[in-house]
Amino acid sequence: MFALENVTVQFGQTVALHNVTISFPETSTTVLLGTSGSGKSTILRLLLGLIRASTGTVTYKHRDLSQFDQIALRREIGFMTQDGGLFPHLTLAENIALMPDCLKWKQRQTNGRIDELLLLTRMDPALLTNYPTQISGGQRQRAALMRALMLDPACILLDEPLGALDPITRYDLQNDLKEIFRSTNKTVILVTHDLREAAFLGERIHILDQGRVVQSGTYTEMRNAPANEFVARFFSAQRLEAKP
Repeated sequence: MFALENVTVQFGQTVALHNVTISFPETSTTVLLGTSGSGKSTILRLLLGLIRASTGTVTYKHRDLSQFDQIALRREIGFMTQDGGLFPHLTLAENIALMPDCLKWKQRQTNGRIDELLLLTRMDPALLTNYPTQISGGQRQRAALMRALMLDPACILLDEPLGALDPITRYDLQNDLKEIFRSTNKTVILVTHDLREAAFLGERIHILDQGRVVQSGTYTEMRNAPANEFVARFFSAQRLEAKP
């Protein structure tokens, strides 16, 4: 679906990514794992076309990303941030229907899609008239996920979507996300710093450190044979054994 080949991203004197080559297979869940500032979110911004590579090539469906109409491309990609990114002055229903309204969908079509997503995300329909500040963090993230899925995109990018939630809510949403990924058969790219989350949700994991991919593989492969001291420390720093 996406690929980076020998990509470097530099902002002034700061190099955010160093000669990164990485691919994201279609209809699979790939996790970008690492500490803060390792380059994970920079990769998502590249895939969204929000920034350009200083050197190297970013491709989407085997074509250079720069060849695509950027607005049309973003409509093929669902995006969800850590805080959900919901507009506080709009109700949940209005937030979720933003893109259909822009594209002038008929109300019946919008309502039908919302009904589908309510079932998929296990969101309470009674909450749709509420504003984001009137509901819990977990409910906000379910609404944000509905908005990301609204146009039925081919790919979903999630930037630490559960990072701000309490452990119980996070656990429940992890289970729901895994089932949603399985049932929708979409390409998913998830950024997290949580090893257990990566092990549970990801089919393939890429660990980044200081803008470089230091190891790629499954959770078990990395646990049994860490590529270097950083990977070994990253695993040991989680304290509890991460089990998929």
